[in-house]
Amino acid sequence: VSVLDFNKIKTSVIGSPFDKNNIKNLKKKRKNKILNINFSKNINFFYDHELALIDFKSINLIIIGTNTNGIPWIIKVLNQVKRNCPILLVTKGIINYKNKIISISKYISLKCSNKKVVMASGPCLARELVNKSHTRTLFASKKIANAKYIKKIIENEYYHPEVTSDIQGAEICSAIKNIYATVIGSSSGQVGSLSKKKDDNY
Repeated sequence: VSVLDFNKIKTSVIGSPFDKNNIKNLKKKRKNKILNINFSKNINFFYDHELALIDFKSINLIIIGTNTNGIPWIIKVLNQVKRNCPILLVTKGIINYKNKIISISKYISLKCSNKKVVMASGPCLARELVNKSHTRTLFASKKIANAKYIKKIIENEYYHPEVTSDIQGAEICSAIKNIYATVIGSSSGQVGSLSKKKDDNY
């Protein structure tokens, strides 16, 4: 949301049924205390039951950023509003569908009439974006035109998306990088711990 606000894009943020308290605070104070960021009047916040207050005919991009528990609700909303604009999926992961494990992007494509799903892959931390740190990420879609469309809207002086049509490869690499990050982090921790013990002996 901070990127959209920086780009001066009018945005409607809809909280899931799990986000009522967060939306209540954002409506009242228009500030995220954890990230210490204030939102301009371009950003409007809505409860999950306030869909009727939003002019969906004017929406040209949908961004999904919820955990896996919110996916069924997202599917319901997408099929209700029936917008055929590109969908940027920030949520990553897998889901059980008919006794098969598939990616969330594929699941949304199967369950929704809107097939213009674009997956955001790559390291992209909220605090870095708030601090306007230079960030590279990857937008992947079977139809690369959809990824390019979103890139044109969101890209700015510090947020630098690349695009690809290899959505399956992007999802695999996105998952693998978490494994490498965990292993490398654990190794660094062990080395640091051993070095400290060695120093203590002298």
